[in-house]
Amino acid sequence: MPALALTDHGALYGAIDFYTLCRDAGIKPIIGVETYIARNNRFDRDPRSEGHGKPWHLVLLAKDFTGYQNLVALVTAAHVEGYYYRPRMDKDLLRERSQGLIALSACLQGELARAITDEGLDAACAVALEHQQIFGDGNYYLELMSHGIAEQERVNEGVREVSRRTGVPLVVTNDIHYVHADDAEAQDAMVCIQSGKTIDTPDRLKMIDNPELFMRTAAQMSELFPNDPEAIENTMRIADKVDLKLPLGELRLPHFEVPAGKTPEASLYAAIIREIAAKKKEARFKKTERGTFEHSGVEAKPESVALLMLSGNSLLRQERFNEAKEKFEKILKLDPKNAAAQVNLGSAIHGLGDTEGAIQGFRKAVELDPKSVEAPVNLAIALEMAGRNAEARDALLAARKRGVEDVDVLNALAVAHEKNRELDRAIAVTNESLARDPKQPRMRKFLDKLESEKRAPVPPPNTSALICIIW
Repeated sequence: MPALALTDHGALYGAIDFYTLCRDAGIKPIIGVETYIARNNRFDRDPRSEGHGKPWHLVLLAKDFTGYQNLVALVTAAHVEGYYYRPRMDKDLLRERSQGLIALSACLQGELARAITDEGLDAACAVALEHQQIFGDGNYYLELMSHGIAEQERVNEGVREVSRRTGVPLVVTNDIHYVHADDAEAQDAMVCIQSGKTIDTPDRLKMIDNPELFMRTAAQMSELFPNDPEAIENTMRIADKVDLKLPLGELRLPHFEVPAGKTPEASLYAAIIREIAAKKKEARFKKTERGTFEHSGVEAKPESVALLMLSGNSLLRQERFNEAKEKFEKILKLDPKNAAAQVNLGSAIHGLGDTEGAIQGFRKAVELDPKSVEAPVNLAIALEMAGRNAEARDALLAARKRGVEDVDVLNALAVAHEKNRELDRAIAVTNESLARDPKQPRMRKFLDKLESEKRAPVPPPNTSALICIIW
């Protein structure tokens, strides 16, 4: 089987795992959704038209990345705007987001099947042509299914006639709720568990009465539809149209338009100042009477300090360490006593692989602001990475002597004691940290680890090794 589609009801939760597993197995993944379409519109909450079981079904498949993006947008809107019993979208949304999508007419709950059953072939042809207009020629197919249901066979004849009248192509599909035919009983039990029913509950959701919702082979599908060879061939034609490549593992940041003549940093800064003013909160950067800004007691124009800090922090989070380093160096030329910029400079240098340079940078930040929390913690991390565990511990002890008692410092000190095999001290500091902030699951696990290590018997010395050393 060269291709496989996943079309969960109303959601895309399994799409990424499905995509990666198929690719790893050499199978083309086709990502889709069996959607719920509101009869009127997604905002309508009238139970008579939009209640349980009322929305139509429609299968959507992503042909390419644009189609995948539109599929994500449609499913999001269905949950955020259209949720009423089910996540519903409507035809207005489909018209806006049809690019890159292939649509299939769906099962007996599809609008086409319901029109054939309830209104006749003329109405069904109108439905087919409307969907073809929404998705474009070659992007809409009429589904034929066979699961041993009498109504389905009657609808199939109507679907074939609609195809003859409108020219909309047919495609053979198969509902898959389990892989093998003998999984039907287990799946029935799972549905009961999911819905809070028992197997003996009357009038419950049951699929086992038609135990044919398994993954059929190509040969089995051909046997079911001996007179529809083109509909079978269309399964491969649809698969060939799909060329979806998801940019997994790539950093993809959103693009925001900014007013002409302004940089993104300047626009962000202006938005921050407006928000601060609106909420009447204290700002770290506040406007003075002369139109300049204050930071750590040093005046500088916003584009010289505040914007550089915003930009540098953003670059640091993106791991663009060289560019971040340049920003923080510029800040320190304007404001040599800016301890926050000095800490971030050390982090950028550390990110570039210069551990010794980072250590010196963090030491300077400690000198600039002896009460800083970030500086001694980052200094200790850099020293530990350099294998200088005793120095890391001493740097954190010195911070405590200066009155820095933040939980982050305590946690770093506990780790430093543990690395120096000072278990009693590590346990004492960890308990002190948890007393200040009990909601620290990672530190509780760390404490359990420390106490387990302390209880472990000390292994006897390796005398053979000692003899070799002596000799």
